[in-house]
Amino acid sequence: MNLRVRQSRFLSLLLMVIAVATFIHARELPELQSDLNIIGASFLPKLLAFFLGGMSVFVFFDQANKKYIEFKVTKEICMVLLFMAMLFLYLFAMSVIGFEISSFIFLVLTMVLLGLRKVFVILGIATILPAVIFVVFVKMMYIPLPTLIQGL
Repeated sequence: MNLRVRQSRFLSLLLMVIAVATFIHARELPELQSDLNIIGASFLPKLLAFFLGGMSVFVFFDQANKKYIEFKVTKEICMVLLFMAMLFLYLFAMSVIGFEISSFIFLVLTMVLLGLRKVFVILGIATILPAVIFVVFVKMMYIPLPTLIQGL
């Protein structure tokens, strides 16, 4: 499957995503806690994000650039997108079902996606690796993980 996108539209959408993400993260910067009318730390990033978003709208409707970018959706690209979706679900699942179970499931699915078919190797790695990470981080370095094993 091929996808043709005009170069200026692709660039403008990318700039708009950057502008929105910058604006959202700039809202988390601290504001001044005094009665002075001094601009806070988030003012300049918000202003730059606003102008970047405005410029991306102008680039989107630019008619001078007629060059196209052609995306070819191949099996490898589908695998990368599937892995990124699995990684997102893994991070979400870690807070819900804990580090141990979500890591086990993520590792098994990733190894199957990459083509490993030896069941004992898959189950061995998916069992031993989270256990080693748990021991190193929680027991040796005292760094908490979202875990289901509270009593260990």
